[in-house]
Amino acid sequence: MDLHKNILPVLGILLASFFLFCESISKTPNGYTFPVYMTEHCPRNETEFNERSSAINCTRSYSYACFPNEKLTLLLEFCYPNASISIQKDHCAFLSKGKPDLQDYNCKHFTYGCPDSPYEASTTFRYPSCVSLGYGCFIAEPSCENAITPFIKENSTYPIDEKDDENNIPIQQPDQTFSESVEKKEYIWLFTLLGVVIIVFAQLGILLFIKKRNLDLTLQA
Repeated sequence: MDLHKNILPVLGILLASFFLFCESISKTPNGYTFPVYMTEHCPRNETEFNERSSAINCTRSYSYACFPNEKLTLLLEFCYPNASISIQKDHCAFLSKGKPDLQDYNCKHFTYGCPDSPYEASTTFRYPSCVSLGYGCFIAEPSCENAITPFIKENSTYPIDEKDDENNIPIQQPDQTFSESVEKKEYIWLFTLLGVVIIVFAQLGILLFIKKRNLDLTLQA
């Protein structure tokens, strides 16, 4: 019983620290759960889709995607951690900070261009209304004031930092493939978990040794 009382608090602290650390490394500095980049426009045809997918190095089981942010003020392109992305009819999609999944946006009220059948993210270019923004709204919405989004140099990729003036964000190309970035995080998780396991078993071994020694001393007495 004493052993359990001693080991459980240690185990709890170590596991809590591990989960907090994993949460901290699972998010990018800008609040998204994977790297995202700002773009002037999403691909307008299959050729552009393939070009942008190659430009930001979407490889292996990650699919290229381009959707608005949750405020409907920016278009974001990113490598999504699924081989395919399905979207239901009468809906567009957007990406929220801190959420790994795309969020649905009902577009039945659009004056034009709302998808009338299910579709894949790779064919979003067939529904430009889902990626055509005013500032804080979709242009196809009756209530949209059709505000102009900040100018961004065409075909350039920018890291997102909404604290900065959007007109002055410096151009920066990714310095490694997305898969390399993901693999690095996977290794960090693996080694962190391994470290936690080693520490827990070391603590358990020490406590067992102490308990055995105390038991031997008691028997000798």
